[in-house]
This record gives sequence, C-alpha cells and structure tokens, in this order.
Amino acid sequence: MKPTKANSQLANKRPFYTKEVMIRPYPPLFKIYQSYAQILNASQLPTHFQHDVSLISATAPAPAELFATDNFLLVYIAQQQNIRIKARSIVEADVDLIQVQYQLSNTLFKLMTELKINPQALNPDKLLHNLNQSLSKQAIYDVNQKLYDKPRCSLSRDLLAKLIDCSRNQLLYRQKQINGSHDLRIQALKNKCKALTSVQPCASQFWSLDHEN
Repeated sequence: MKPTKANSQLANKRPFYTKEVMIRPYPPLFKIYQSYAQILNASQLPTHFQHDVSLISATAPAPAELFATDNFLLVYIAQQQNIRIKARSIVEADVDLIQVQYQLSNTLFKLMTELKINPQALNPDKLLHNLNQSLSKQAIYDVNQKLYDKPRCSLSRDLLAKLIDCSRNQLLYRQKQINGSHDLRIQALKNKCKALTSVQPCASQFWSLDHEN
C-alpha cells in the first residue's frame, strides 16, 4: 500500500505544520473534545502552549487525517490556524481509553483554572451536562475531593463556578438569559401559529395564511 501523506509525516519524526494534514480528536474521545471546545470557545486562548501531540494514523475513511489522543488544546487551535507540531506516533491497540480519558479530564480542569473564561459566552446547563457525560468519573471525583472534600462523581454548578473563577450567581444569570431568549422565541412562534396553543390543533391552523411570515 502506498504510504499516505499523513503516514509519511508521522514516519519522518520531524515537526510539521497542520496545514499539511488534518488533525481530529480520536473518535472515542470526541465527546471530551466537545467539552474542551465549549470551554475554549469562551476563553482567551493562550499564546504559549505545548506543541507535542500523540497521533494515530487514519486508514479510513480519510487517510489524510491524523487522530489525536491528547493535547486537545492544540487540536482546537489547529482547527483555526496553521501551527507547527511535533507528533508522536502511537498504535491504536496501545491506547488505554480509561487512562487517556482521565488525563484529558484533568488537563481540562487545569485549563479551566488557568484560562480567562467569559461566563457570558457559556451555556452553563449545556456545559455541565456535557462535562458530566463525557469526562472521567474518577477525575470528577478527584476534583470534588480536592476543592470541596465531597465524594461526588458529578460536577455541580458551584464547582463549575469555582473552576472558571466566577460566581454561581453569574452562571445562574447567564442561564436565565438563555432560557428567557428561548421563551421569547417560543412565544413568537405561538403568536404566529394558533396550532401551538390549540387543545386540538388541525392542519388548517398550521398552514393558515395568517402566520406564513
């Protein structure tokens, strides 16, 4: 089989630029990457960061892709700009998912305490849900023990506020803004479409000329 550009980049063991290949999070870790993205979207990104990353070569469906199992900060930045990286080639069979999830979770907690994060750019409830669904339960337990001395395997709004250095009230206010905006959109739809407020809606109410626009 002819070596792909991605495989060649890993094989030569020299730093290369991300414009030459596409770097994605390793699929089983994608939900954790989404949690990273939510935090980083609301953050002032650092100008200095580690350029090392562990990569797995993809064979299908896109041989030009490389899958990262660590340093998701670099992966996120690489989606937006061309950066020079130093890759370590690893074999997929050697990936210890539980350990990798634990390390990525701890790294995210560390980033949350170090970065300047704007609470107004977050969706607190959605973020909390994603963090609790994707991160290592052991890592969540450990950070609860460290900051609150509470044996919990879930993140609370109080803990989230502490990690990103804001108050619980700021997160509550932001969520109230989001919910209020959602309620306004729902009310606007109800004002246009009588079927949404009818006990027994009929097809003619949905297609009424009164709410085409």
